[in-house]
Amino acid sequence: MVKMVIAFGYVIVILIIGILSAKKIKSTNDFTVAGQSVPFWTNVSSMASMGIGAGATMGVASLTYACGISGNVLGIGAALGGMLAGVVFVRKIYESGEHTVPSLLRSKLGKRVAAGMNILVLIQLFSAVAAQIRSLGIITQIFIPTSLAYACIGMTLVAMIYVCIGGKTATTKTDSINIIIMVVAITVIMPIMCIKNTGGFEGMVATLPDFYFKPFTMGPAAMFAMMLWITATGMTDGGYFLHYHSAKSAGEARKAMIVANAFVVLPYMLCCGLIGLAGAMLLPGLENSDSIIPAMVANYTTPIVGGIILAGLLAAVMGTTAGVLMITSVTLTENVVKRVNSNIEGKKELTCQRVCIVIVAALGILVALKASSIVSIMQDLCAPAVSVALPMFVAIFYWKKVTEQGAFLSMIISGILTIGWYLYGVIVLGGASPFGIHHIIIGIIVSALTLVIGSLATYRGNDESTVKKEVA
Repeated sequence: MVKMVIAFGYVIVILIIGILSAKKIKSTNDFTVAGQSVPFWTNVSSMASMGIGAGATMGVASLTYACGISGNVLGIGAALGGMLAGVVFVRKIYESGEHTVPSLLRSKLGKRVAAGMNILVLIQLFSAVAAQIRSLGIITQIFIPTSLAYACIGMTLVAMIYVCIGGKTATTKTDSINIIIMVVAITVIMPIMCIKNTGGFEGMVATLPDFYFKPFTMGPAAMFAMMLWITATGMTDGGYFLHYHSAKSAGEARKAMIVANAFVVLPYMLCCGLIGLAGAMLLPGLENSDSIIPAMVANYTTPIVGGIILAGLLAAVMGTTAGVLMITSVTLTENVVKRVNSNIEGKKELTCQRVCIVIVAALGILVALKASSIVSIMQDLCAPAVSVALPMFVAIFYWKKVTEQGAFLSMIISGILTIGWYLYGVIVLGGASPFGIHHIIIGIIVSALTLVIGSLATYRGNDESTVKKEVA
């Protein structure tokens, strides 16, 4: 009961922040990027909160619970992707002034490329929303005797309401609260609890089977595919775009991204891996490995400590849920609704973004309830968009010979092949990848090759067939 009171106290706080933040929302610029006035350390916390969601908190712990230390590849890859994004792309994305991946590609490569990418990105964003919603439901269900459906619906309503009311202004404020709770819960309280109950790493080594401590238990091919997917996602994730543009300058956005991933996300993810290992020793045989952290809280904490950790888990997932709801609604508004009706501006655009949030949240609940696991939702459905996006990002910023025709050809061939490869594995092979090669690997290789070959074949110098506009 005490755990529930503390956790729901947190829920009430973020709702109040959302309501108070509504007073500052005067335009779509305030709603989406908080007027580009977010201080550096506040932006660090926002970016870290965006990076630490279901994939880190639940996914890494779930993988290490099932596969041992090799499961840490998910967390390490996510942090690496964020750091590489800071080094390679953030400054250029900020200077482009574009808030979504499709709008960025439209400004560089034309309408056809943007339209195709819009479909892939929306699939990717819906998968991210669904993963976060499933995490919220699993966490809530551990402490409240209710169905997964009711748990997902209830917590999604909370996230949806405070994002709709307060927008980016509200999420920026709650991100600062979230990151403090997350760091305390996952990197301090939980590791101490794990060490106390297992006898430390030595106790886990002495008790758990040897395969938990072998570096390639998941299999080299599977680990490579997961590293490629999560690193590429971190480098091109449109969910970060609003955080970049919320910064006061391109330099601050770049530094904030690097600091957030190197000094917050990476340590946090390694701690999630430690919790998964401890859980394998203390609570073996869980039916759903995604629930290992909530199960550890329920079984090995005092009511007050458990309540704080539960609030931390909710904070971890709530921060990312809010972020992906925001970017998905902006993507729908800018790249779908406004392309159909260009007269939607001002308050109408603001209303449209809020309506899109409600629609996305509702669809996300449906996907979350049908999925088998958090990691599978993200990895399988994100692959087509990531396969196309990474080579294109490199090309539009660093290769002057990229053309609209080459990019469009790359997207069509890579998109069809990646989706087809995945569906063949699911339908014909019962979930196995053809020839043991994950569709993300095939997608990125084919996308890069066709982009280069197609662009070289259609390059005509500095005319209209090439990149539409360069970023200095």
